[in-house]
Amino acid sequence: MFKLRNIFYRQRNMIVLLIFIALSSVSTMFSGEPVMEFASNTGLSLVSFFQGIATGVAGWFSDTVNSIGKIDQLTRELTETQNQLIEYQKASLDNVKLREENERLRSELFLIQQFVNTQYISVEVVAWASENDFSTLIVNKGELHGIVKDMPVVAFQKGTIGLVGKTIAVGLQSSVVRTILDPRSFVGALFKDTRYKGLVNGCGSLADYIEMDMVSKKAVEDLTSGTLVVTSGLGKLFPKDIPIGRWQTHYDAKDYESVVKLQINPVLDFRRLEYLYILHVEENK
Repeated sequence: MFKLRNIFYRQRNMIVLLIFIALSSVSTMFSGEPVMEFASNTGLSLVSFFQGIATGVAGWFSDTVNSIGKIDQLTRELTETQNQLIEYQKASLDNVKLREENERLRSELFLIQQFVNTQYISVEVVAWASENDFSTLIVNKGELHGIVKDMPVVAFQKGTIGLVGKTIAVGLQSSVVRTILDPRSFVGALFKDTRYKGLVNGCGSLADYIEMDMVSKKAVEDLTSGTLVVTSGLGKLFPKDIPIGRWQTHYDAKDYESVVKLQINPVLDFRRLEYLYILHVEENK
């Protein structure tokens, strides 16, 4: 160890010179053009790489924002289109209902003119005597519309006109109608085919029939089930030949009686009455 130290000490100048030469060579090697070009290219590549990443990220954010904006716009347009479609559907449904209602009213008015051949006032039912009492009802027109007491009232259902009753009380803008279901109602009637006459009387709204009294027993022999009963026109209150109901075979009579009482099914369903027609006959004008 001592000898090695002596050798380094004696040759120290030579060792320093060799180190200096080595450092100079290394410096010359790294300061050459190829090395600088390599370093420059490497730096540019790194810059380009990170610049590409930054550009890609910026583009992704830009595309995302644009996509969100387009989705929001499409959502608004879709909502607007759906709202327009709903409005069109409502308008279409309203038009269909209005067209059906107009056709129904035109048909009713046409049939009323055909069957009755007289003037009329169209009214709407606004109330009944009670929920289960169809013997009396209230309509939405009165004296201001030309209605007076004892005017006949008819309605249209299932392709036919039928007798409802008559007005019994009239206010300025409403009227009370007594229907043929009321036990106090009496209407001169006859069988349309055979022309046998009788008197129709109400049995109360809870009954599903009315009665035709004072019918000749002989008339029953000529009747068939479903024979139509119409107004006779006697008394001049109700116009002639307005349908009232149909006979369904049942009748009540004693052997010694010359007249019978028949059960008649009304042609109208009084529970479903909505629109009525009050008739002007000559005596009411």
